[in-house]
Amino acid sequence: ILGNLIDNAFDATLSVIRDESNVASERRNIEVSVSDYGNEVILEVSDHGCGLPENIEPQTLFKKGISTKSRQNRGVGLHLVNQLATRYHGHVEML
Repeated sequence: ILGNLIDNAFDATLSVIRDESNVASERRNIEVSVSDYGNEVILEVSDHGCGLPENIEPQTLFKKGISTKSRQNRGVGLHLVNQLATRYHGHVEML
């Protein structure tokens, strides 16, 4: 789960860096946070990447085959994250 989330954050951040290649390089971070609330653990991954296109609803990215990336064979990572979280009685949200 964590690997797929970080991979997506990295791709989003990298696309911003590529778009700003003619601008002075600034530091881009991916932040990972884990909070334990006894019977619940919250894992958060955040980035300062490109964000979602306006025509994409965040929850649709968890459907198999849906992707914002132009590369082939995409659209399974976030689907797997959602499937695994659900299997272990969790859920995934994109904010």
